[in-house]
Amino acid sequence: REWSAPSTAEPAASRVLMPIARQPGLKFNVTQEIELTAAYDSRTLVALDTPALFARATTIGLKGVLPTTLVHVPGDQVYASLDGVQVAYTATSVDVRGSDRAEPTAQTLEVPALDPRVRSLTTELVGTATSNLEKATRLERELTRRYGYTLELPGDVDDPLADFLFVRKAGHCEDFATALAVMLRLEGIPSRVTTGFVGGQRVGNRYHVRAGDAHAWTEAFIDGAWRRFDATPEDGRSASPPRWLAALTEQYEALEEWWRKRVLDYSFQDQFQFVRGLVRPPRGAVRDEAAEVRDEPLTPPRWAPGAAGVAGAIAVAVALTRRRRAHRASSFLAAIEARLTAAGVDPREAPLEELAQRLALRGHELSAPLARATRRYLEARFGDRPMGADERRELLAGLERRPAPRPG
Repeated sequence: REWSAPSTAEPAASRVLMPIARQPGLKFNVTQEIELTAAYDSRTLVALDTPALFARATTIGLKGVLPTTLVHVPGDQVYASLDGVQVAYTATSVDVRGSDRAEPTAQTLEVPALDPRVRSLTTELVGTATSNLEKATRLERELTRRYGYTLELPGDVDDPLADFLFVRKAGHCEDFATALAVMLRLEGIPSRVTTGFVGGQRVGNRYHVRAGDAHAWTEAFIDGAWRRFDATPEDGRSASPPRWLAALTEQYEALEEWWRKRVLDYSFQDQFQFVRGLVRPPRGAVRDEAAEVRDEPLTPPRWAPGAAGVAGAIAVAVALTRRRRAHRASSFLAAIEARLTAAGVDPREAPLEELAQRLALRGHELSAPLARATRRYLEARFGDRPMGADERRELLAGLERRPAPRPG
């Protein structure tokens, strides 16, 4: 009914060196700075395949930016020990397929109580294959060919695997990964289910990975290394849009990110630096290159005029996939600011995340309700997690409290 790791968590540490990093002869090929936004709603770290080192983790919460230790559960996950609105860290990966040669544990051959038809179907799909690689490849191909992809879940059933294979004959990535892993174990091939993300989209110098890119696949230990097999049909492996829409979305999101960082999240310090840059320095003064570097991002990107010119067309195209979140999230933000103003708090004092932290330091009663509302706004606006009308009313109700009257 579910997959779990038999390992126990290791002591928290400032960095986590994965087992693969201890194998001789490997080079750390890729290092990335990764941010898990509020919409991710998890402390589990992710990295490019194959992760080797996690370090320099920080969380952003009501107390500001704080360093956080990391906890490693072997065979399962690495997660930040502190909770926060956002988690940032450095991840170093080994970009070598088939490089993981860790010996399989006994659990990777365990088989639960199964419907007897599963074993019969496995024998049928394997056919005349003899080598483990040939068996795995044939099982992967036949599952992909014979079963369809759907996100319509069956609800609570007694045997999810049998329901997928013999009743619905259609499922999502976890169904395919589970079926393949179990069938491999029935053939005596160690296997495990791995979860992560497939896809993503490049915007400027960043990659945006969304909930729709979440995926599960199977890994099998064959010829001395863990190899990846993915039985999920191609159209179910990522939520990536058609190429033409992806191109429009890239321009739209780049413009949107610039607007959010330079306008919506434009802090008092940003304003100070901008005004400072407008003041003409005395003749002969030495140039402050550091200040110029700080001020430079305030200049709109070169493509902004062109992007603005076609923003209408882009917005229409992107609205095909965002219809539920943009308008409602924007109105929710306006409602938050209105409630703050009515409660005697100036929403223009700082970006909402920072404002919640400032209120917490002052012991203000609205700090916690504002933090919750801000988190849900970010999830709805940037994480494709729209909120219902009841939740919206409840969050706004928490911001309707009035400060206590002053004496006299």
